[in-house]
Amino acid sequence: MLIARVIGTTVSTVKDEKLTGRKLLIVRQTDEHGEAVGKPFVAVDTVDAGV
Repeated sequence: MLIARVIGTTVSTVKDEKLTGRKLLIVRQTDEHGEAVGKPFVAVDTVDAGV
């Protein structure tokens, strides 16, 4: 598991059928002190965490 901070949202014009109705969030991994590390990536918000 990775700990990450949400830094934005994104949209998709074409999604897999299983992702219909799910939000896509842009997240960036954080270290144990909450500092951002690495590159941002897209995650599927399956628990309605939101920004």
